[in-house]
Amino acid sequence: ISVYNRSKEGEMEVSKQPVELLMMCVPLKHDPFTPFPNAQYRAEVSPYEELFEHRTEETTRIISHLIVDIYRQCLSQRRRFMFSVLFLEDYARLIRWDWAGVVFSARFNWKAGDPFLAEFLWQYNQMSADDRGHDETLSKPTANEISLTKEKLDEHARGLARAKGEDPRAPLPRRYSTDDTFVKFLVDEENDDGREVVAVEHFFVASLPQTLDPPETGNGMATYEALDLQTGKLVYLKDTWRPRDPLFQDERRTYRALVGNYVPRLPPLVCAGVVGGQITCTDQAAGQPWCCSGAFPGSYEHYRIVYGALGRPLSEANSTKELCQVIYEAAESHYLATYRTALIHCDISGDNIRITNDGHALLLGWESSQMMKKDAKTDEIGAIGKWEFLSATIQSGDKNCHAFVDDAESFLYVLLYYSIRYHARTPPDVPALRATF
Repeated sequence: ISVYNRSKEGEMEVSKQPVELLMMCVPLKHDPFTPFPNAQYRAEVSPYEELFEHRTEETTRIISHLIVDIYRQCLSQRRRFMFSVLFLEDYARLIRWDWAGVVFSARFNWKAGDPFLAEFLWQYNQMSADDRGHDETLSKPTANEISLTKEKLDEHARGLARAKGEDPRAPLPRRYSTDDTFVKFLVDEENDDGREVVAVEHFFVASLPQTLDPPETGNGMATYEALDLQTGKLVYLKDTWRPRDPLFQDERRTYRALVGNYVPRLPPLVCAGVVGGQITCTDQAAGQPWCCSGAFPGSYEHYRIVYGALGRPLSEANSTKELCQVIYEAAESHYLATYRTALIHCDISGDNIRITNDGHALLLGWESSQMMKKDAKTDEIGAIGKWEFLSATIQSGDKNCHAFVDDAESFLYVLLYYSIRYHARTPPDVPALRATF
């Protein structure tokens, strides 16, 4: 069941309105948030036994569907958080989702006169868009801004066609969708000139994201080809949720250190900043008497960073030669960064390596980088980065800190992934190939 805002005269049809509230109905016997029956349990959710999930094949499937459905809505609507209602025949639970975790209510009987559900729906109806988790830093661009953005993206598409050896005059796939998909982003950057901190607002217009994190394992990252309204140039905008932890350095300072030490293959940094006041609050449940010990998620903050070079993804490499050359240059950049600044990237993945129009690498995504200590390792920060490209020792949980060799291993996985997925070909003479080996 999907709940929408009430339509008004002149508004778009319901099919194009964002979903406000999701409701899901499952059989009572498959309540995923009730532990197995045990006389020793003191409560439905037992913090003493560190257990709150009923782990069966069916409940695992239900939880997986919930996670995918909710976080897909959060990604597509750029929501800070979202509510849902889980119906279990005569019972129900309220659930609040954000990018750090989930908090769910005790089960209540909504058919037995309990006003809990009715009160929640009434209060939800009175909430502002901000209170419902919508991002108020996003706005609708003007018709002129949309037109200019499309013009620049078409020009960029022709440049990519020339870089691939294609005819730029031939019909090209559009790098944007319909006008109603265009959004204006605000990046509020604090510039410190040594005397005072001055807040500077930057505005960017983009259509649908170029890449999206998987809802099951990602941190809400989306990347856009956007128009900088201040300069009239196209930029690469990354919107994500990052851990609020002093171990993670401010990316602007990281870039100053890298550029100051002549580390090559870095895109120019336009601006970056934390989206004001947008912080997850699931971690505030820690310490509550009903909260299971060990179930303590960290705190995350909404963060945007804008690069002055677009490039193209590794999936659009013209050949395996270009792919190998680009990954080699990115690995070389990473080596020089570690050698000259003692920084380890910690998030080597295909999303953080781009290809310029002249076939060279751009290594970006340094927001998770860590300083290397005397033992050639970082602090114990756990398994950060894309799980598909993490080193085997970090994925297995054998260690909680990153070293240079872990990122070097990630480069190998990037090469394997993009070679096999986008450039694998069946050889013409399979028996001869087998005979060779």
